[in-house]
Amino acid sequence: MNTKTWKIGERCRGGVITVTVRGKEVIVEGKDWDSSGGSSTEASQKNARVWTDDTFDFGVDGQESYCLVFLEDLATYYHATKIIDWIKSKVN
Repeated sequence: MNTKTWKIGERCRGGVITVTVRGKEVIVEGKDWDSSGGSSTEASQKNARVWTDDTFDFGVDGQESYCLVFLEDLATYYHATKIIDWIKSKVN
């Protein structure tokens, strides 16, 4: 299992995206910035509230495209493609 959190800030709805990859299953969570630890990108976002999420099966044709569209709805195209590249490097 691989998990990574991107603290994108104002270029992302909510400010935080967390992705978990388990085999071919990909879980994307959009989170609200947790300012209790400060506003710095160094602040932990473990307690950030999840306000949207979706699960994608990268073993099924078309799921990568759906995931990219979901990510583009959360953040900019630039960030969405960087996240997709990371996902593709971790999917078995």
